[in-house]
Amino acid sequence: SYAAFIKCNETELIGKKHSNTPISDTFRQEIILDHQTALVNNRTIFKDRTVAIEDKTYHLYHWIQPFSLQSNNQTNGIICGWIDVSERISLMKQLSDAKEEADFANAAKSRFIATMSHEIRTPINAILGLLELALKKAKNKDFDISSIDIAYQSANDLLALIGDILDIAKIESGKFTLTLEKNSLKDTFDSIYRIYSHLAIQKGVSLYLSFDHQIHSLLIYDDSKLKQVLVNIVGNAIKFTDHGYIKLSATCIHNDPLYQKVRIEVQDQGIGIPQDDIDNLFQAFNQANNHHGRGGTGLGLLISKTICDLMCATFNIESQENIGTKITILMKFEKSEDDVLIPLDSDYDNNQSRKYRILIVDDYIPNRLLLSEQLRYLGHKVIESDGGHQALKLYKEQILDLIITDCNMPDMDGYELTRQIRRYELEYNHSPIYIIGYTANAQKEIISDCIESGMNDCLFKPITIDDLNMVLTKSPIENINSKERKINKVILFDINVIKNLTGNNTTLINNIFDKVITENKKDITNLQQALNAGKIQECQSLAHKMKSGANIIGCNMITDQCQKIEESESINEAESLIIILSEMIQQLEDNIRDYQTNEPS
Repeated sequence: SYAAFIKCNETELIGKKHSNTPISDTFRQEIILDHQTALVNNRTIFKDRTVAIEDKTYHLYHWIQPFSLQSNNQTNGIICGWIDVSERISLMKQLSDAKEEADFANAAKSRFIATMSHEIRTPINAILGLLELALKKAKNKDFDISSIDIAYQSANDLLALIGDILDIAKIESGKFTLTLEKNSLKDTFDSIYRIYSHLAIQKGVSLYLSFDHQIHSLLIYDDSKLKQVLVNIVGNAIKFTDHGYIKLSATCIHNDPLYQKVRIEVQDQGIGIPQDDIDNLFQAFNQANNHHGRGGTGLGLLISKTICDLMCATFNIESQENIGTKITILMKFEKSEDDVLIPLDSDYDNNQSRKYRILIVDDYIPNRLLLSEQLRYLGHKVIESDGGHQALKLYKEQILDLIITDCNMPDMDGYELTRQIRRYELEYNHSPIYIIGYTANAQKEIISDCIESGMNDCLFKPITIDDLNMVLTKSPIENINSKERKINKVILFDINVIKNLTGNNTTLINNIFDKVITENKKDITNLQQALNAGKIQECQSLAHKMKSGANIIGCNMITDQCQKIEESESINEAESLIIILSEMIQQLEDNIRDYQTNEPS
């Protein structure tokens, strides 16, 4: 009721004037004026009103209705009432505020997309233009290594930018997580110093590293994420510093039996950042204004601060224009109970000089071509497949050390290919082949999917030649002689075929076997000479001859391999096929000798 609303009872209101009610003077005057208007004009009035009662504001929908008695046609009075719409008004305001905030966010995202479009197009334009120039010069026998080098650097810049954008997407979706492991903070800082000291020298500035040796040898933290923070900060310092020095330091400021608190600082004498820009840097879709004309999106600092927030570390920037910038990170590290850091794959350094036979599986031709050429450049033998079904067939037929497979392919993907290979190995008691997944989907869960399917490792596209070489030299790929590889327990000839041919005459069987071995050795030698001379037709003719000999003893795998050599269209294609054939011929000789030794006379 009206009485309850204004905190009075009915007896206090009946017969009283408005001046005696506990409402504001302004509201009282408005009501009196509207009452008079309704009486004089005999007109209903509806109004939205705001009234303060006991220091609380209400929003009301107020109505005033004149009335007259039936005995006369004159207006005798008015009836008034209202509806409290305070909650509705509050909800409408919240909706309006939310809409305004969403509009602001959308506008910021639109500006962000426009900025990123420019930032992406800039290196792409450089890459395409420089490669076009290098190609045209190459046609005139002019190898333009400078253009290719700049295009390569531009491609790396583009990759870093795309990585930052994807990290922003992860931050927005809440999928940016930490992997806490035992690491050496000294090794982390040494790694950053090694990476950037040469860049600093090229820029003409000095990079100093100061590391407090009170810091515990092993701490628990996400090494890759902390490196990402340091790479962003030190990289920016070098980019925006033209003279003077840059100092990277780590200092223990609190030591406890279980943990240490470390202050990490990067200080430079660069161009500095205006205070307004510092505030904008930590909003997801705002970057500092590019007054300096040196490029950069500011995303790296946002990502760095977000990582620090995840690590419960504080991230602070102090900067003055034309004087420099100091970034300070205060971070608490748990000490590792185990004080020994096991070197990664240290037992496999002896693999460095090994050259492998590698099957590449990828349905996208440019990626397959690139990886093939990278591996050939490193001296490995490469066999290519454009899909899972073909790869499974090649795996069963050929001698391989390693498989690198794309994870996402139509028909049969890399995961299913791996599962089928592992089932085949179990069924036929074969040694497990080393399988590496290769994907552009650089997410943590993808590694788990690869391992669960039976793969040994996972690589993310793109990968440099140096990184690829490091993976291959450090991977525990079994150093097994080719005789012990995949077709080790497979008998390549069909004894029933030769028994039927000879009437099961043991002497004749052994004579044929000896003749096959002798001829095969001669043919393989001639085939290798033809290959070295680049004579594809001679290779095809010799393969045809060897196919006839293989048919006599029912050696279908060798027959099929010879057929592939006959159908090869280039000397490069024939080369990998001939290498496999050579290994098959050696395996066949071993099979024959085993048979001759063990077969009863």
